[in-house]
Amino acid sequence: FFFKQKTAYEIAQRLVGSEMCIRDSLTMSLNDIRDDGAIYLAQALEVNKSLLVLEIADNKISAEAAGSLKRGLTENNTLSVLDLGKNTLASLGAIALSEALLVNKTLTQLILHNNQIEEKGILALCDTLRKNLYIRKIDIAINPGIQQCVKQIGIVARRRSTLE
Repeated sequence: FFFKQKTAYEIAQRLVGSEMCIRDSLTMSLNDIRDDGAIYLAQALEVNKSLLVLEIADNKISAEAAGSLKRGLTENNTLSVLDLGKNTLASLGAIALSEALLVNKTLTQLILHNNQIEEKGILALCDTLRKNLYIRKIDIAINPGIQQCVKQIGIVARRRSTLE
């Protein structure tokens, strides 16, 4: 069952309205929502006060939508899990999310595996993890920047015994 962008918009509208105000988890992985759908959901995050888990993996979401997700995460104070695995965020998207995590204090799990994130994006995430003590689990596997950043990742992991 595929939602696509139009239905992502409709779901986002319900997330900000009264119809789904008690909804705590939304899974839209493998639905081809692309950037437009992710932008709608990011806008909903800015005002939604009940969503705890958002899974939008494998949806062809790029760095363009990550800018909107950055705004959503900066304003949101309930989301604890964000799964963006297997998209195309690249380093620019990872940097945008890193900036949001400097402000966000509720996200505890961030899944970014297989997102074409290069060294610059991985280093930005590592730098943020030194400052954001709320993130408990981050998945950045299967990204091209991992190999060059193993040392930095190890340093962060040693300093943060609660980090997975």
